[in-house]
Amino acid sequence: MGERREYATFLKRESHKHKYAKDVLRLWLEEDGFEVKDEVELEVEGWRFFPDLVVYKDGHIQAFYEVVHTHPVDWRKLSRIQHYCWHNKLDLLLHEVDAEWIMRQLAGEERPPKLVMFTFDLNMNKYTEEYNREEILAETLTQ
Repeated sequence: MGERREYATFLKRESHKHKYAKDVLRLWLEEDGFEVKDEVELEVEGWRFFPDLVVYKDGHIQAFYEVVHTHPVDWRKLSRIQHYCWHNKLDLLLHEVDAEWIMRQLAGEERPPKLVMFTFDLNMNKYTEEYNREEILAETLTQ
């Protein structure tokens, strides 16, 4: 007999800062010509996950974005996203962008020329660009 999985209701709790930063990042990505959807439910072999932002081009997923505020992406979500990419033979990146950094960019007249982000190569599970969050946030305060 088959196994039946019961799913708990998904309850999203996010701070105002996280939500606002996510909305701002979405607008920036849409300005670059991408189709962006937030909180898309994705499932692989019974495991569900909800990336903050999923970026599409020509109907195909290009990347995942996670806005982080109080803590980085946890290993459970990272492993589910990685397994989804492996299962669907996708060569994608997960970009983690700090909510505080996004909010500090709003003080300027223009959007930043480059996003400061922590990138995971989902195929190799390695960091492709390293940075120290506290160092970068301190730099934005002095600029």
